[in-house]
Amino acid sequence: MDDDATGDIPKRVDNQDVPSRAPRRWILLLVVPMALVAALVIWSGTEPDAPDDQGVALTVTSSMDVTTVGLAAAPSLPICENAVEQAVLGFFTAMANGDAADAEAFFATDDFDGYTELPHRTDNDARNRDTLLGYLEARTTEGAQFHLVSHSYHGGTGDRLANFGVDVRNEEGKTISGQGAVNCQTSKIIVLYLAPLVE
Repeated sequence: MDDDATGDIPKRVDNQDVPSRAPRRWILLLVVPMALVAALVIWSGTEPDAPDDQGVALTVTSSMDVTTVGLAAAPSLPICENAVEQAVLGFFTAMANGDAADAEAFFATDDFDGYTELPHRTDNDARNRDTLLGYLEARTTEGAQFHLVSHSYHGGTGDRLANFGVDVRNEEGKTISGQGAVNCQTSKIIVLYLAPLVE
């Protein structure tokens, strides 16, 4: 073997020590994780000039924490957490009691972005604020109820919006999972998406 093609890690060939250029694996153990961390930091960064009122973007899955999908949320303000709790508990308490008018009052009017309840209220109907009270009245007349099992606060984007997740049981005892957002300044629900869990 030619000496120019060899490195400084010795190997035995024909009872002679011959250096080789084998990669040092311990270097890879240091470099690869550092590169991954750097890539994640760069990927999860926010644009400094992005306005706070870009709207609400939700990834809907039953067990996903919104803060883990790369959103770099501003530090959560306690008022936002209180606003979420007030709106979420208020809406689901009203629905459990069959009080459609009280439930509807927990939704925003000006910045309403939708109330989706699969499979009953979807698409354009879900985004129509004018039909929300009538829809909730019809559902409660049918006997629909939502009993809150758990809710979680997911933080927000600045001091305007805060995201949350919920798990509820309907009148048939089926689990329904959802996500939504609350306007921190008004304590009103902007968007709520509810879907039955596949069992």
